Amino acid sequence: MTDRDTIETWLKALDAALTTVPDAQRADVVAEARGHLEERLAAGLSAESALHGFGTAKAYAQGFVDQHALDRALTSKRIIVMVTTLAGFTSRSIIAFFGLMGALLFGSIALGSIVSIVLKLINPAAVGLWMEGSDSFILGTTSHPSVATELAGNWVYLIFFGLIVIGGFLARGSLLAAIRSIKNETIVG
Repeated sequence: MTDRDTIETWLKALDAALTTVPDAQRADVVAEARGHLEERLAAGLSAESALHGFGTAKAYAQGFVDQHALDRALTSKRIIVMVTTLAGFTSRSIIAFFGLMGALLFGSIALGSIVSIVLKLINPAAVGLWMEGSDSFILGTTSHPSVATELAGNWVYLIFFGLIVIGGFLARGSLLAAIRSIKNETIVG
């Protein structure tokens, strides 16, 4: 196999490793790599020496694939896209792990509030802040609704709605902050 054949094989592997990147960007990356490799061959280096600084095609492509995934997640700002992008980084980034955990925590608060509103509508005694007797407070369900006094009343709906908004906002913010941080880390690093 000639040096040119070795370079062409590596470039084909690079192109295949960049399948998730848009065609125009993929063509630019391959063309730029080709230009650098041809310069090295023209300077008298062997294909092996020319490729040494690039590493494997898959390793070289990974940075471009990661940048595309992060850019797509930031541009779309869709929860599913952001979660799947961060999930792909969790094995390589503690920031991704904590971003997902933050989103899970805050998303659980929002989801729990939605469930609580539905339960409250179906069975008013199922959810609330209750006072049984003179010193016994119960958050949630009371077993004695006839003797318990509900302290929150209909305000509980407003409280839950506020928790839905705040939880959703913080979950989305956790995802965005983690993605931005990883993106900045990969640009600097």
